[in-house]
Amino acid sequence: MKKRIIGRKSVLVVALFLLTASDMMGTAPLVSACTCREPSVYRDYRDDFVTNVFRVKVKKEVVDGRDRWYKVKMGKNFKGCRPRRKNFWIKTAESSATCGALLKVGRTHILFAHRESKGVYSIHSCNPNKQWRDLSKAEKTFLKGREYECNGRRYCADGGSAYLKCSEGCPACDYKKEGITCETSVCRGCGLDAAYLYDSKTFEPAQCKSS
Repeated sequence: MKKRIIGRKSVLVVALFLLTASDMMGTAPLVSACTCREPSVYRDYRDDFVTNVFRVKVKKEVVDGRDRWYKVKMGKNFKGCRPRRKNFWIKTAESSATCGALLKVGRTHILFAHRESKGVYSIHSCNPNKQWRDLSKAEKTFLKGREYECNGRRYCADGGSAYLKCSEGCPACDYKKEGITCETSVCRGCGLDAAYLYDSKTFEPAQCKSS
């Protein structure tokens, strides 16, 4: 069995079973499987392996051996430096058995990608790479309120200024004792509007129970 783990927080296991020497000669098929935990927009956004999160429109699909390539047009950026080119290629495995992600040509998708080299990004099915319209309202709000960094500078995903001078605050509740983290950013607003609360273990959105 060969194990492959993608990212610190993503759980991805690709199991390859070589049955006998005769299997390698083509007398029996190679069995493979892709197993991963349920994708989460909130948790996977914070995965160190995910270097970029962006919204793109899929323009073209090409299969080349064991790889599937998608030509995409850049839209909104939510994490990492924006690709230098407006149109670029995304790579994934050709087969879903090896965790290849399937996108629809002509549709707009949210992608959780890994930057492999200059201008080349890869995705897999263990991240929530799906059509933008399939995201919940809460997930879209989360992404639009993101503050991301590129080359030492901070940016707001919605296009606003990450350097706006205003107060930022967390709610007056005992969120730390409840296992909640309070994150603030002017990209969401000022005062309490700047606060975003999430479960410190699962990274899912949370609310204080105490007052």
